[in-house]
Amino acid sequence: MEQVVYIDSLFAVNFAVNYLLLLSAARFSGAPMRRGRIAVGAGLGALYAVAVYLPGFGFLGGFGVKAGLAALMALIAYGLEGGWKPLLKRLLVFWGVSFALAGAVMAA
Repeated sequence: MEQVVYIDSLFAVNFAVNYLLLLSAARFSGAPMRRGRIAVGAGLGALYAVAVYLPGFGFLGGFGVKAGLAALMALIAYGLEGGWKPLLKRLLVFWGVSFALAGAVMAA
């Protein structure tokens, strides 16, 4: 049986989840909350989620690409205020929040 994926729903759900994850990571790490930048980062993540399902783009599902995209999302959402060290801290918090959500979903 063929799986059907609706791109508009995929984009909307991923945008909302990415936005909340980036917002949560900002709160936990003490990053300045610029909702516009967070929305752009979440939009990039949602576009990535859509691209993975496009024919010929399955290679985007690899771990390295996912990790690189998460770093780019954090860079867009939080910027380089204070240098690379605070950005790395915020990225690690973002990954931690993401892993915690994934674990909670798997447990449910």
